[in-house]
Amino acid sequence: SGAVTVFVGGDYLVADGIQRPVTYALRTEGDKTAPEIRLADTDSPLQVSGGRLQGLYAARDSGVAKVSDDLDQFARNLIEQFNRIHTQGQGVDGFREITASFASDDRTAPLDLSGLPIEIKNGDFKISVHDKATGTTKTSTIRVQLTGGTSDSSLVDIAQAINDVSGVSASVTAEGKLRISSDSDSLRFSFQDDNSGILAATGINTFFVGDSASTIGINPVVASNPRLFAASSTGVGSGTDNALKLAQAFDEPVEGLGGQSIKQSYENLVVRMTQDVNVQAGVSDGLKNFYNTIQAQNLATSGVNLDEEAVKMLFYQRAFQASSRLIQTSSEMLDTLVNL
Repeated sequence: SGAVTVFVGGDYLVADGIQRPVTYALRTEGDKTAPEIRLADTDSPLQVSGGRLQGLYAARDSGVAKVSDDLDQFARNLIEQFNRIHTQGQGVDGFREITASFASDDRTAPLDLSGLPIEIKNGDFKISVHDKATGTTKTSTIRVQLTGGTSDSSLVDIAQAINDVSGVSASVTAEGKLRISSDSDSLRFSFQDDNSGILAATGINTFFVGDSASTIGINPVVASNPRLFAASSTGVGSGTDNALKLAQAFDEPVEGLGGQSIKQSYENLVVRMTQDVNVQAGVSDGLKNFYNTIQAQNLATSGVNLDEEAVKMLFYQRAFQASSRLIQTSSEMLDTLVNL
């Protein structure tokens, strides 16, 4: 009948003149989403194994996905390293109150098992409370115990230890975030000497928020009040030593980056991306040239040959002349017979 049936992976798209519609949808895998083409009536994805659609899928899942993962990893390293330095410093002003950027999955679990994005180690940090009315400053040390025992510190324990410091109060919000505030308007607090990593892990006194290339951003606390940028490492409003450390952080070797600096890691990422693009462009050009070569060979075999066509035209011409001569001779013979 001349009808054509179209199948994709065992599912028909066109059969007996009936068109099966497809639709666009997003597939969710973990915290990532990916677009795909689905059959509208069953909501199942098309099982493609070739063609332009498969090429787009392959580019998305291998090339683009790898670059996206590399960018996310770079962003996480940048956030962690920059925040670890920023949490050690103090701004021009101290904090009146602050709420952590990152939430704990379990406020009563040991800190290394509470789901915070940065590793926390056994150690401590200092919190200084400054009284603007009297000009006095009192510094207290908060112990972060993580030795693998039953007495390991939880987020609730840290909040309680901060509560024991005169002039400040701490609590854990319903979302699992640590919140610290001063007890009066004349009191301001700041942080320093954190060797446990808890401030960076919870998002207290940090510069960046987020955990990927798509979510990285400036901490709203600093963005709304630049005087809280932790430029000093010797006290509130007393220097710029920590700002210099932050500037130098891009050139310092980072253990989490295999001994590379943040700057080197970024440059290597750009080089890898450029190399991948050039390799894929070369492969694409090679395949196009191969296709053109095969197409030329096909045309050389099945295309029109002028010499052959000229021979055929001569053959047809001679056949026509022979036929004409036969008809003319038959006509003359008939005339002769009639005249007899």
